[in-house]
Formats: sequence, C-alpha cells, structure tokens
Amino acid sequence: MEINKYASKSCMKCKVLDRILKSVNLPCSVNTLYVEDNEELFKEKGIEQLPTLEISNEGKESIYLTGTIAPKQIAEAIDKLR
Repeated sequence: MEINKYASKSCMKCKVLDRILKSVNLPCSVNTLYVEDNEELFKEKGIEQLPTLEISNEGKESIYLTGTIAPKQIAEAIDKLR
C-alpha cells in the first residue's frame, strides 16, 4: 500500500489533514508532495484541488480523496484496496 498526499506549504486544509492522518491507523507512512516543489507532477497527475490524498495498492488501483477529508473516508478507502 502507498499513500501520497498532494499539498501546498501554505494550505490550511492540508495542515488539518496532517492532524487527521495522525488519528487514523495507517498501514504505511504518507509521502507528502508539495506543488511548490514539483508543479509538473501535479499537472501530470491531474491534481487540481488541495489537499488530495492518493491511496493505492502497489499501483494496481488508486483512490483519490480531495478537499475536506474525514478519517472514516480514509479508513474506507484503505479497506477497499486491501
């Protein structure tokens, strides 16, 4: 399982998501990617809303969650990809 968080360094919702992620039992660590560091990657992936959380099972299937993300949504996405 892989979890990528697409964010901006100045995004308040992204900082809220950081706190939410700490409250969820995650199966792996979260890779944080900032638009300021790699804008091209965001364009390639079609990331238009921040924050965006990409949860994937070894690249076979991905679920994208955007905006205000609840802990329950994260847990359900992880369960769906197991």
